[in-house]
Amino acid sequence: MIRGPNPPSFGLVCKSVPILLSSLILAAACSDDRSPGPAGCAPDDCACAGDCEPQPTSQRGLATSVVLPDGRLAIATYDATQGALVVIFQRPGAAERTTAVVARHESSGIGRWARVAREADGTLQVVWTEPQGADGGLIRWARGGERGFSAAETVSAAPASRLALRVDASDRPHLAYRDERLRAVRYATRQGNAWTITGIQGCAGEADCPRAGLEDYGQGLDLALGAAGGSTALPRVAFYDALRGDLKLAAAASDGRWTTVTLDGRSGATDTGDVGRFVSLALTPTRALGVAYFDATLGALRYIGPSGAQRVVDGGVEPLADGRSRRAIVGQFCVLDYDSQGAAHILYVDASAPGLRHARVGGDGPATITALSIPPGFSPTFDVVGGRLVGTYAAFSAGKAPDTALRLFDLPASGAVGGEQ
Repeated sequence: MIRGPNPPSFGLVCKSVPILLSSLILAAACSDDRSPGPAGCAPDDCACAGDCEPQPTSQRGLATSVVLPDGRLAIATYDATQGALVVIFQRPGAAERTTAVVARHESSGIGRWARVAREADGTLQVVWTEPQGADGGLIRWARGGERGFSAAETVSAAPASRLALRVDASDRPHLAYRDERLRAVRYATRQGNAWTITGIQGCAGEADCPRAGLEDYGQGLDLALGAAGGSTALPRVAFYDALRGDLKLAAAASDGRWTTVTLDGRSGATDTGDVGRFVSLALTPTRALGVAYFDATLGALRYIGPSGAQRVVDGGVEPLADGRSRRAIVGQFCVLDYDSQGAAHILYVDASAPGLRHARVGGDGPATITALSIPPGFSPTFDVVGGRLVGTYAAFSAGKAPDTALRLFDLPASGAVGGEQ
């Protein structure tokens, strides 16, 4: 996987949504006076939607990782002690680790949107954002490993966020991101030593689209590389349309043209609510596309499988011993991956616990839901490797919330614990 935190919207318009985070997580997101955190909730985000991203006072734990061929994790994160974006090489459960510096910067903001992807031989590619000036920023890219990284290249000299990175079979990087100045989704790829950037049309045929100044795309996005005729890798970008509260999918054809459709949300007179935040894409072993995302209206985890069928994987309703039921808000920070048999595995937050859950979805059968027995936290990133879920997350520091710490995990993917929903 290549995903780290995938925050919700800064929000122009809010549909009717429930309170989405537990008091513990909300305390990290918004102070009583609604002042913005380090990366900023808009002043009335929390009052409107109640679902700002946790803003820990420590950046520790906000990381993204991939599993290397030797089974170790390569973890891209900001290291405040070195004042640098680094990659940590470590096996879960082992004390031994090595660290390689990717880039130095006085601001921990360069670790916030870092993404890492692995080439077939284990060589790493990393992209990240760097603050520049009062309201500017750069997207930067480098390639390397334990022995060091190449000099950083500038992909774009525009403020950006929500990066998503994939590497194709030719080791060519593909990048999707939100352009904060244009409030649009853009796609970049590297040919030779140069980067080509394309704007992605965000509208999907709505009568009121585009409306100049009101589009607000990509406040949650992810990227996958599909195949055309079983050969050429072509980008697919799923993103959240914050103005309409819809989930959209943009697909590129072999001629470079983009087509955007609405996967969930408004269709004619029907509106399924505020859907699409925390979207995560993954490919099955046969390269079919799957999508996991948060339904903010229901407070539920949704999934669209390779067949195209939509379903609520976890609605957050649990029976109690006295016959009543408990209503939880579930599905934020969801991350999707597939095992070698094509079963979907999704890690996500149960905000009322708070803690992490694992959903295993095999075909059209019921999902197996497991409450993970690890310390509470958020922002998981993982790979399914040999029947195991191997990755990292930001764990809340005991007695020091909302401070967080980077934690590694290696858990069974069987879903043997927990009930069926």
